[in-house]
Amino acid sequence: MASDSERLIAAMARDQRVRGELDARGLLYRDGYNPEMQEVHEANADLLAGIVAKHGWPDAARFGAEAATAAWMIAQHAIARPDFMRACLAAMKAGGAAGWQIAMIEDRIAVFEGRPQTWGTQFDLDDAGELVAQPIADPDTLDARRAAIGLEPLDKA
Repeated sequence: MASDSERLIAAMARDQRVRGELDARGLLYRDGYNPEMQEVHEANADLLAGIVAKHGWPDAARFGAEAATAAWMIAQHAIARPDFMRACLAAMKAGGAAGWQIAMIEDRIAVFEGRPQTWGTQFDLDDAGELVAQPIADPDTLDARRAAIGLEPLDKA
């Protein structure tokens, strides 16, 4: 039987494979949340929830860097489950996740809840098709906040 680390890595690979296939066919962003992508995200969230319940947050020290990144990506992509994303954020803060991973989840939750983001990690396309940062709380101190957790200034990101 595969280890939890191997299962997380396989789940991340499936997410990326399905995402790539849907994008290549022009179906990833058409008509909202693609049902096939949502199915993958739901299954991956179920997997991660079980692992977190058993072990706490899958950090790099115990699970390996690739599995820890996979856990973060699964949480980041669980957009149909905001309560799960918030629970993952709490587990990440308690369990040794990287600062950039915590920042990205915090910002994603804030944007989905209609609040300004703290770290400047969430972007969207404007009407001209340009990538722009979603609204940021206290933008004058953004780069200092980013530096404190090891992120580049926003204009270099």
